[in-house]
Amino acid sequence: RIIVDDVASCYQALGAVHSNWKPVPGKIKDYVALPKPNGYRSLHTTIIGPHKRRIEVQIRTRDMHDVAESGIAAHFLYKEKNNGGIGGNKASDESTRFAWLRELVNEVRRQSDPIEFVNAVKEDLFLKEVLVFSPGGDLYALPRGSSVLDFAFKVHSDLGYHCAGAKVNGKMVSLKHQIKNGD
Repeated sequence: RIIVDDVASCYQALGAVHSNWKPVPGKIKDYVALPKPNGYRSLHTTIIGPHKRRIEVQIRTRDMHDVAESGIAAHFLYKEKNNGGIGGNKASDESTRFAWLRELVNEVRRQSDPIEFVNAVKEDLFLKEVLVFSPGGDLYALPRGSSVLDFAFKVHSDLGYHCAGAKVNGKMVSLKHQIKNGD
C-alpha cells in the first residue's frame, strides 16, 4: 500500500509506479473517481515486479485508508472526535457528506437494543433498493427488482420510451433483465 496526502498525489503515485514497473493491462481500478457503494476509495493497479511476479499496489490517502481499514462509521466518529465535533475545514465537508450517518449513529446510541436497530437499518438500506451506475458514472437508486427499462425511465422518460435494448456490464440483456447492485 502507498499512503499519500491528497487525491492528486494518488494519481501522481500511480504515474510513478507505472513509470518504474510495467502495469498489467486491464488491471487498473479507479475506486477514487468511482467509489464502491460502501464508500471504499482507492487506486488499484497490478504490476510486473521483480522476478516477473505480479504485485497488486493500492494507493490511497490516509482518510481513504482509515475507511478501508475501519469502515465508514468508525472513520466518521474518529474525525468528529479529533476535530472537536462538527464544523470547520475538512471535517465540515465530511459533516455535510455524512450527516445521515451521524444521525444513524445517534439513533443507535438511543436504542435499548442497538443490534436489532442496526439489522433493521441494514434491511432498509440493502434489501429495498439497488444502486446502479449509468454509463457516464452517475449513481442511481432504484427499488429492488427493477428492470433495465425501469432504470432507463429513471434516467429520463424519453430514454425509457425509446429504449429498444440494453447493455449491463458490457453484455446485451433484455429490457426485463433485473438489475443488481453495482450494475
